[in-house]
Amino acid sequence: MKYALPFAYAAICSIIVLSAACGDSSNERELTDAEVHFNRGFDYAKFGYHRKAIQEYDKAIELNPSDADAYYNRGHTYGELGEYRRAIEDYDRAIELAPADVDAYNIRGIAYDELGEYRRAIEDYDKAIELDPSDAFAYNNRGNSYDELGEYRRAIEDYDAAIELDPEYAFAYYNRGVAYDALSEHRRAIEDYDKAIELDPDFVWPYNNRGYSYYLLAEYQRAIEDYEKAIELDPEYALAYNNRGWVYFSLRAYHSAIADYDRAIELDSDFSWPYYNKGRAYSSLGEHRRAIEYFSLAIELDSGYANAYHYRGLAHMILGDDSRAIDDLNKALTLTQDPEDRAAISGALSALQQ
Repeated sequence: MKYALPFAYAAICSIIVLSAACGDSSNERELTDAEVHFNRGFDYAKFGYHRKAIQEYDKAIELNPSDADAYYNRGHTYGELGEYRRAIEDYDRAIELAPADVDAYNIRGIAYDELGEYRRAIEDYDKAIELDPSDAFAYNNRGNSYDELGEYRRAIEDYDAAIELDPEYAFAYYNRGVAYDALSEHRRAIEDYDKAIELDPDFVWPYNNRGYSYYLLAEYQRAIEDYEKAIELDPEYALAYNNRGWVYFSLRAYHSAIADYDRAIELDSDFSWPYYNKGRAYSSLGEHRRAIEYFSLAIELDSGYANAYHYRGLAHMILGDDSRAIDDLNKALTLTQDPEDRAAISGALSALQQ
């Protein structure tokens, strides 16, 4: 999980512009019809009525086509609905009307990130930083884009800059920890997760990720403690149950692992990992038919899940169903580029074909 600048609505004061909130009392005035619709859109969006919000922003824009904030907010609302292309169209117009609006570049960058267009996102964050070199959010967000591109050192440079600008920016420490984990620098990752937790003790993601770092360092009890804390903070955190299950699996506590995978599936039935992991646990218990059932469910959810094909093939092989084993192993071979996995799959295929 990554963190980017949250979508933030532009706002104008409601009904009467009041001096205490918005400026000098000499500027008090009745709002125009366009501003009334704008405020209604803002209120609808605030309470999650996104379609109604869009209708109000439509009216505001119809009455005042030069209002950059209305385009910005309507774009934000489309973003909340996952309609990122329509959001970008509105951000384009907002930027055309207000080319020095740092937030508009930041938020358009986020929309491009959501579409997987990381280079275009970086261009927007570059512009935001050019306009405001002190914008920690823009550095953090650009770091996220570099992270998604696998450019972890460049990501870390941006997280460093974000932290230098805002030393209490918990998300930047968390994100830098993620990048260090990707580089297998797990101790440095743990230091960053520690700092993120120190700054925000209720921030659940660093506990989960620190647990993963401890798992990779074979410090299983510390990993379990972190997953337990993550679950305490968010009892519906399916990933934390899945990850704790994997630690139990590594400790050969297979029934405890299965219980955690069951809970993860109960919380998120479309999450393929716990089905696969449950299959691995049943394989380790010698229950290969049940293992096949769960590998198959993982594949239904993710048709490109190489490991699920691999281990389902091994289960078929153990049960003497060589034809299905060969089909699954060949499929796994086409899906993975990992050298160790390919060597293992090829070895199993060779054994079957002797």
